[in-house]
Amino acid sequence: MPLPAVHWANTMVHVDRVNPDCGVFEHVRQDAPGAWTAGAGILGLLVGLALGRSGRAALAGAALGLALGTVTKASPSETRT
Repeated sequence: MPLPAVHWANTMVHVDRVNPDCGVFEHVRQDAPGAWTAGAGILGLLVGLALGRSGRAALAGAALGLALGTVTKASPSETRT
């Protein structure tokens, strides 16, 4: 028996603070701060690996990226009008 089709066009996931059409990075920073922090950590890991070519450099890059992502993510009280 087939599963019923899900129509995502009429489903609200969340109310955007920032429209993704206006700025993808700011949209992720404001509306998905966990994804913003994780993305910064992954980017830091890749940059550390590319520059240092070692596991230790990748770990240092990931730590720096996570710290930077945590500092720059939107706070819960930050709102856009």
